[in-house]
Amino acid sequence: MEYYKAKVIAELLLELIQKEPGIEKAEIVGSIRREKPHVKDIEILVQPSIRTERDIFGNELLDLPASEQIDWMDLLPATDRIKNGLRYKQFVIKSDIGTITLDMFICFRPAQWGTLKVIRTGPWKFSQAAVTQERKGGYMLDDHFVSGGHVEQIGKGTVQTPTEMEFFDCLTIDYLEPKER
Repeated sequence: MEYYKAKVIAELLLELIQKEPGIEKAEIVGSIRREKPHVKDIEILVQPSIRTERDIFGNELLDLPASEQIDWMDLLPATDRIKNGLRYKQFVIKSDIGTITLDMFICFRPAQWGTLKVIRTGPWKFSQAAVTQERKGGYMLDDHFVSGGHVEQIGKGTVQTPTEMEFFDCLTIDYLEPKER
């Protein structure tokens, strides 16, 4: 689909998602964010609020993202739900402009927004290099690694990456605008 058509659909979907209670933030990522002339799917990164389930003694059992409480098929102009995981959902979206796949990436702990935003903006070769250590041919600092959507520094623990800039601080290259990646 042409970029301008996909962007119109993506912005309408983004508006629907952002209005939903329990969604803290959502942004368009992928080839639309990189302004590619041809788009094969719409990718949106979503950060829901988290509700911690507890047992009768008050002990934490599990974190339940608010995104699991939303009837996505009712909210979105979707004709089919292809995937429905906790961290990844995929739908077929039909509009007057055309039909396209929506990939929705759900960000909740331990994943961090900045890390996922870089990875999901892509393209895949850049994302792969960004999570690969320099000694193995990538851009990631050698004492860092990505696991579960967040960055760890060997011997120091989780590196906070709430923005792309903090994620790029873990790389051996300077920040690149999405269309330069």
